[in-house]
Amino acid sequence: MKKVYVLTGAVLLIIGLLLAIAWMPSSREFLPQKEKTLYAGEDQKEKTLYAGEDLKVAGEDITATVKYESKQDGGQVVALVFSEEQYKQLGEALETKKTEETMRVLEILFSDKGQVGRDYTAKSSGEKGELKWTSTEDATYVLRLYPPYSLDYRELKGLKIQKDPGFTWEEYKMQKGSTIVTSFVCVNAARDRLQAVITDQYGADMFQQGKGVPRDRVLVSAEGTEGVLTFLAPESGTYYLIMFPTAGYWPILYDFEDIVLSLPEGTELPMTIAYSVEASDPGGPWYVGVIVTIVGVALIVVGFRKPPVQAAPPTAPAYAPPTPTVQAPTKFCIHCGAPNPADSKFCKTCGQKQA
Repeated sequence: MKKVYVLTGAVLLIIGLLLAIAWMPSSREFLPQKEKTLYAGEDQKEKTLYAGEDLKVAGEDITATVKYESKQDGGQVVALVFSEEQYKQLGEALETKKTEETMRVLEILFSDKGQVGRDYTAKSSGEKGELKWTSTEDATYVLRLYPPYSLDYRELKGLKIQKDPGFTWEEYKMQKGSTIVTSFVCVNAARDRLQAVITDQYGADMFQQGKGVPRDRVLVSAEGTEGVLTFLAPESGTYYLIMFPTAGYWPILYDFEDIVLSLPEGTELPMTIAYSVEASDPGGPWYVGVIVTIVGVALIVVGFRKPPVQAAPPTAPAYAPPTPTVQAPTKFCIHCGAPNPADSKFCKTCGQKQA
């Protein structure tokens, strides 16, 4: 019977340990720490404005944790995770070249109007932080880390450029890496044409003096009955959009819109972002393995346990009968009556001679 207990316990012990190990929650490095530098300006070799990866997650209920940090003191980061479908929809919206679709994408990225689950899977922001999400199936997720742009949008209809002063301009105060996307459309496209130029403070001063914007101060320009300008500020400062007619009749009528993505103070490009990803598997009911292991150990202990030794009944002590006392024969003194040995010739008490 003891062998049955020991063998059964050993089998349960092994099974329990295997189950506990197999079902134990685990964490592993999914993506080792990487660093990527976001640049501003057209003269940079890398012109990327985001860091990120495509992450293949195998299995359901896998919790992925992105740890990110700006290496720039005070620099801020926006971290977003998309499903493949969500990211595809954003790309399709941008490809339409429609302003309202572009604005919707930008609002998802840089404002609080996006919705978790519909527009993106998870979002976080700060100088450093963590971003977590749990997979629902085998899938690829898209991780993107951006600077935290603020978003401004204007759409103005029926604007006029009069003969005096003959031009119009807009002023933009921008941090290094901030972006302007602006466009114009001439209302009387059959006769009017405009030129739009973005320049710095020196170029604007030269223009106001009637000398025109120096060629080396033209940062970006567009000309025609309509045009689009995209400008990425290479340095922090004030920039100017100057618009003036190159053909047509006064007044020049036009429609205008601009989108400005401004970086907050303390955040400038280039900025280096460090990020890594860990994956955690919740495992199964590992406690079942622990219970089975405990039962197995208990059976082994019972199997090896020796039966208690019963104490022998106490033995009765050997009884020796008392030795009878043999009294020596006596006689009494004939004078005083005291007892004396039978063979005594004188009394031990009075000393008188006995007969």
